[in-house]
Amino acid sequence: MEAGQAANVIPETLRFGGTLRSVTTEGLLYLQKRIRQKKKLAIIVVISTFSGILTLGLAIWFLLQKKTIMATDQESKEENLELPLFDLATIATATNNFSNTNRIGAAGFGSVYRD
Repeated sequence: MEAGQAANVIPETLRFGGTLRSVTTEGLLYLQKRIRQKKKLAIIVVISTFSGILTLGLAIWFLLQKKTIMATDQESKEENLELPLFDLATIATATNNFSNTNRIGAAGFGSVYRD
């Protein structure tokens, strides 16, 4: 080198990920744009995944709550049922062996007798 002349110490090209690209403003802007696009994509994927997991968790929670409430309601219905239970001999005696003279009528659940 001679006095007053400076050598170009900045290389004209650099290697990025196996491709040769000029280190220019255009090249740097392109890289910044790609980085922004990848960040946006990553944010969208994270938010979508989180929303899906949250929705699935809420759906499972509501189904379990509904099942618990239905089971509790069924148990309370069974517990509050205070009907007298009679054996067949008692009913046969009361209806005179299911005589037609004691029959009041028939319904969807069978015949109705008076005692």
